[in-house]
Amino acid sequence: MKHYSVDLRNIYTRESLHQALMDALELPDYYGKNLDALMDCMTEIREDCEIEFTGLSELTDNLMEYAERFLTTLHLAAFENHHITLLFREEPASRSPIDG
Repeated sequence: MKHYSVDLRNIYTRESLHQALMDALELPDYYGKNLDALMDCMTEIREDCEIEFTGLSELTDNLMEYAERFLTTLHLAAFENHHITLLFREEPASRSPIDG
């Protein structure tokens, strides 16, 4: 099973989200960098894979409604394509030096 990791932290624009997806998921050069294109690429996956996303809450804070639409697209793609398993992990807040 193939494993992909997508870091959603420090993403503030739609363009940077789609570039991060392109890089992490090895999407083709013709990827249209929009949610419809993401859905198309994800439903074309023909081997079992896990896609782990880190920092979804930060993405939601930064991109609000678009992040919600992105999440809906991910779940629809995984529903339509049984080869995809989605994993979501939140990074713990970094500790300050005072915390010891």
